[in-house]
Amino acid sequence: QVIQRVASGADGIETVPAPNSERHLSGRVIMKPKSSNAWRSEGKSEAEIAEKRGKALGVIKKNKVVVEETPGLGFSVVLLNPGQEKKFIKDLEESEDGELFEYLVPDYIESQTYVPNDQFLPQSWQHDKMQSRLAWDTTFGSDSVTVAICDSGLLLTHPDLAGNRVEGYNADQKKWESDGGDPSQAYVAIGESHGTWSASSAAAIGNNGIGTIGSGGNFKHRPIQVSNAQLGGSAYSSTLAHCAEVACNAGDRVVNISYSGATDSSRRSAATYCRQRGALVFHSAGNDDRDITGYNTDADDLIVVGATDSTDNKSSFSAYGSYVDIMAPGSDIVGAGVDGSGNPGYYYISGTSFSSPLTAGLAALIWSANPNLTADEVEQVIKESADDLGAAGKDNVFSYGRINSYQAMLHPLVVGAAPTTPAPTSPPTP
Repeated sequence: QVIQRVASGADGIETVPAPNSERHLSGRVIMKPKSSNAWRSEGKSEAEIAEKRGKALGVIKKNKVVVEETPGLGFSVVLLNPGQEKKFIKDLEESEDGELFEYLVPDYIESQTYVPNDQFLPQSWQHDKMQSRLAWDTTFGSDSVTVAICDSGLLLTHPDLAGNRVEGYNADQKKWESDGGDPSQAYVAIGESHGTWSASSAAAIGNNGIGTIGSGGNFKHRPIQVSNAQLGGSAYSSTLAHCAEVACNAGDRVVNISYSGATDSSRRSAATYCRQRGALVFHSAGNDDRDITGYNTDADDLIVVGATDSTDNKSSFSAYGSYVDIMAPGSDIVGAGVDGSGNPGYYYISGTSFSSPLTAGLAALIWSANPNLTADEVEQVIKESADDLGAAGKDNVFSYGRINSYQAMLHPLVVGAAPTTPAPTSPPTP
């Protein structure tokens, strides 16, 4: 659904400057036990010192440790719920265990170093909710990770997509682009942008001075056309399953399908096939405001995504229920598309068709930060790092919650991997 064309100069568009001295709480606390020498200076015996340092270690291990004690600096880092850092420190300092520590301080995020200059980033509320800017300080996406877009074809020349794509495939023709297969949007009307919108939600190029940005701005996408002239944008279930099969066999770690039929057996089978090969398949939940019951979200390999709005309510159109795995922004988010003359443009778009590739893009971002994770672990990170909405814990409306890219980067399975943030790319020559 197109809601409004985003035109240059509208809404007070301006470049987002990189802050120079901001500090951000991260949900992490640095805990430095008092050293043996410090205890000796207080006249403690070696037996007393061993007891106190052991007790300090026990206090640390009551929490989720994300950085074990460093041999040189001698501190550990624990992960808390965001916003609990200062209370945690105050309560511990005032307890009888407070004497065990030399210092307890928030593990601040210091001066963001990577804020992309994409033109419409200020309008892209989805990245505010997902805390994407903070996540991008860990990784902006690795060009060794590819998201396959199983859709109605793309505007292959769109400047926010063209530079970061790999060879396309036509799943209806069963031909690779190099063999004459057409992955473009040749079978849909001019101005219909579903495939381009989906691709940009996951993988629009970042820091190029124009347009919008996906969940990451530097990984690759593979356009896979699943329609034909008779279907005009629609697709057969078998073709969608074949699309996933081809993508994971090609080495793509992430596959997105933004079509109806999330409960289709062939889709679930394709997801299992891909997961056995180390890839994940994401699928839109549907736009019929339906409670998808009778299925267990954790009993299959397909990751089904519903939509939320800018106030963290369920989007009015989004399907929900026990079959939905996770939620993501999907109402009036900014996406790259095609206008009525066939030219690239930008739109506010709505649908689970776009919350799903946002989540697929998050999976690619996680794999960019830690390529050694398994498919099961990436799914675990997405669900455990989501912002809990609605009833506490997993529920029938929001499932595990709404995705949060920054919290995903802080997850213990991700923390510790070397950052892969690239040097900023230059804006294209006009």
